[in-house]
This record gives sequence, structure tokens and C-alpha cells, in this order.
Amino acid sequence: MPSTRKQMMFLVGSLGSLAALLIVTSSLATQDWIASEIDCKNNSGPGTGKLEMSFGLFTGDGERSSCPYFADKFTITVLKVVNEGTTSGPLHALVVTFLAVSIFCSLCSFGTSAYNVFSNPYETYLGPIGVYVWSSISGVLLLLAIIFFVANAELNNLSLDVAKTSVIGLPEIKVKKNVFGYSYYILIVAVVCNVVSVVVISIYQHAKYTYTKEQQRPTENAPKEVMMY
Repeated sequence: MPSTRKQMMFLVGSLGSLAALLIVTSSLATQDWIASEIDCKNNSGPGTGKLEMSFGLFTGDGERSSCPYFADKFTITVLKVVNEGTTSGPLHALVVTFLAVSIFCSLCSFGTSAYNVFSNPYETYLGPIGVYVWSSISGVLLLLAIIFFVANAELNNLSLDVAKTSVIGLPEIKVKKNVFGYSYYILIVAVVCNVVSVVVISIYQHAKYTYTKEQQRPTENAPKEVMMY
């Protein structure tokens, strides 16, 4: 049976991985990744107006205010930017892939940590090294997804591509501002959860290493009389 110290350390590590897993999964399922305000102008007439969109990685909603060609409210299918070969499509697909792989890595990290709560395996991929690898990969992929999504929205005009794929025959449009929502920012919390898992397990491993070294050198602090025998 593992020691109580080990059980507590790996239990905390498994909870961190589980939290990261749930956060990323819920983030994928929500639509509050980005809210964009777009100014639009009718190329063939005086019509002008404002378009507001809020969407996640897959779907979203839009609403217009005197914006030509748009219905008052409309549904957005974000993955059209990938299927129709837009500029922002490849990077958007990469962000989704990063998050999907991150979920898998968090699941593996949770499984490894939970296994160590109840068992006492040899130091292999089922031990602390496994937690380090899976949690680290998950954290790095989340950071890349955070960075790439911002770059795609600000530099590749993701919102414009989403608007153009939602309605055929668009007027002239221009992004006025982008505001990132909670679904995006909670990924930072997921990164922190992965870091917590790694740090907690490393504390246990360091303590175990220190204890083992002390046990291997019991005579260093023994009296000289005892050492003579």
C-alpha cells in the first residue's frame, strides 16, 4: 500500500488534471469565446449599419442593426471558415486540434495520478514521469491554443471570415473591435491546473528522493565508536 503522503500528493495531482480536463471540455462546448462588433456598408447604396456576433469554436449567434443583407438574427457555423478555405481556417483548425489533444493528455494525466493514489508502481511511465509528460504536453498545447486564437482573431480577421461564410453577397465590412469572452480566458485556469499537478507530484518525488538518500547513508551521523565496528 502507498504511504498516506503519496496518496495525498497524487490525489491533489489527479484533481488538478481532472479540473483541467473539465475546463477545456466545457470551454469547447460554449459559445462565449469572442464577441465582435463589425461596421458594414452597402456597396450599391447608402445602407450602413452595425453587426454584432458572439461565437465559440464551432457555433455562435449574430445580430444586425440596419446592416444590409443580414437577417435581424442569424446562426453562425464557425467551422465553415475551415471548409471554405479562408485565410483564418487552417489556424482555427489547429486551435481545435490543440484543445482536443490537450483533453486527451489531461485524461491520461488524471488516470496516471489516480492510479498512483491506490497503487505503488515502479518508477516508470505509470509513476511521476507519466504525470509530468502528460500534464506538460497538455499545458503547452493550451498555451499554444491561447496564443494562436488571439493571433487568428486579430491578424487573420477570423470574425470577418466567419461573417462572410455566414451570408452570401456581403457588403463592405470592417471589424470595429473584438472582445474575448470567459470561454477563452478559463483556458488560463486550465494551464494553472496542469502546473499544479506537476508541482505537487514533483514535491512528493523530491521528498522521497531526499528520504531515500538519507536512508542510504545512515553512518554519516553515527558516533565514531559505532563506526569502528
